[in-house]
Amino acid sequence: MSALLAGATTVIAAGIQAPPAVTATVAGLAVFIGGFRQVFNHTERYVLAAESWSRLRPAVERYRLLPEADRDADARRQLVEAVEAVSAAEIRSWAAHRRGTRAGSDPGPGIA
Repeated sequence: MSALLAGATTVIAAGIQAPPAVTATVAGLAVFIGGFRQVFNHTERYVLAAESWSRLRPAVERYRLLPEADRDADARRQLVEAVEAVSAAEIRSWAAHRRGTRAGSDPGPGIA
């Protein structure tokens, strides 16, 4: 909401022929707010991290429950495969979301 307000204020400032310093300051504020929200969108990042960890936790726990002697190359390979699968799914989900956001269309299944 604040980015929308700052953007609208920039247009109004330019329209009423406010001093260039005022218009530039308001425009800079609009860009800063937009960038700040992009960089620190903690809600989306938190949801992605929580989903990933909920998928990885069982694989990590299964590995930890193995006796030390059974933690061989095959057990480590299975754990790495689980991590890679979650990582790939997260990247696909993020990419689908970004494509949907840019196109203004439905972001796809499982993306909210």
